[in-house]
Amino acid sequence: MTMSVSWYSKSCPSSSRVGIRIARGNDQKSKYSVSDFQKSERDFAFIIDKKVKAQDLIKIISNVDKNLIQSVKIFDLYEGDNIPEDKKSIALNVTIQSSEKTLKDKDLENLNNLIIKSVEDKTGAKIRS
Repeated sequence: MTMSVSWYSKSCPSSSRVGIRIARGNDQKSKYSVSDFQKSERDFAFIIDKKVKAQDLIKIISNVDKNLIQSVKIFDLYEGDNIPEDKKSIALNVTIQSSEKTLKDKDLENLNNLIIKSVEDKTGAKIRS
């Protein structure tokens, strides 16, 4: 198997972006680029029915805004004290980053509310406080 790696860069007046392109035979991978704007991370914990799959929750959150939500990762799953027997608590970390602008507090707050509303509407979950 042959593998080639090529680096490329695109310069602009205020900054530069660097990416990598990897090719294995005829299989071309898409380019990777880094945003010039700061990322923000938010944690959410939801009380949700045990029958709802964690992957479904990740998909719902990822689809809220595919341009801004860069990653969704589960960091805690809890069943036990203070959680109803037919429920579980899932805590997730969401990485938010724009490739076009610096996000303001209001932008982040709106996205937070959209995430919560989407999860609640599609799964019946409640945000854990």
